[in-house]
Amino acid sequence: MESSLKIIMSERGKELAVVSSHKYRFIRKRKDELLKWICYNKSCYASILTDVKKTQVFHRTFNAHFYNSHPPIYFVLEALKEMQAETNIKISTIRLYKRIYPKLFHLKICKKLTML
Repeated sequence: MESSLKIIMSERGKELAVVSSHKYRFIRKRKDELLKWICYNKSCYASILTDVKKTQVFHRTFNAHFYNSHPPIYFVLEALKEMQAETNIKISTIRLYKRIYPKLFHLKICKKLTML
């Protein structure tokens, strides 16, 4: 997901990334060569990733669930719980299928053999 990115200088001479009128301060360069920025407001946990040239913004996955890039923490927690529940259901279904499928396959072979 791309957004417009503008780099400005803070009063202390540090770079700030501005995306959708929200300011982010630089944290570190990751091993995959992306730059991590977190919200300028220290009580906010919103973060973004940019390329090294600082031309593109890549938002976190759960940010796509919100209309606002700085949602209340309650909405963030609810979205994370929903994603966790969906993932858990998929994993448990796969485990069940792996456990039952060999038995079903064996029953089908046995039925075909008895029909011969």
